[in-house]
Amino acid sequence: MELFQFFEPIDDVMANDKSQNGSRSPKLGLICFGQSKIDCTILSLSTFGAALDVASFNEKIPDEFTLLVFGEYIERRCAIVWRRDRRIAVVFSR
Repeated sequence: MELFQFFEPIDDVMANDKSQNGSRSPKLGLICFGQSKIDCTILSLSTFGAALDVASFNEKIPDEFTLLVFGEYIERRCAIVWRRDRRIAVVFSR
């Protein structure tokens, strides 16, 4: 049984995640690749991708990885669009 098989589709979560002014609050996440896991803050999240702030900058983060969103039960495959210091922008792959 896969650990994250009960995670909701991101579209359902995002539809319910807007505050009164339409902005989204940061969420905690986990970047997973191979046997490695790196904490991150999800600064922006949409149905198409996300902007991440990585807890500890690590050039070893591959161009593709799995992003887990804590408390939302979301698991998405990601491809990096750009990297700048501790910030990473990703697009979700299907």
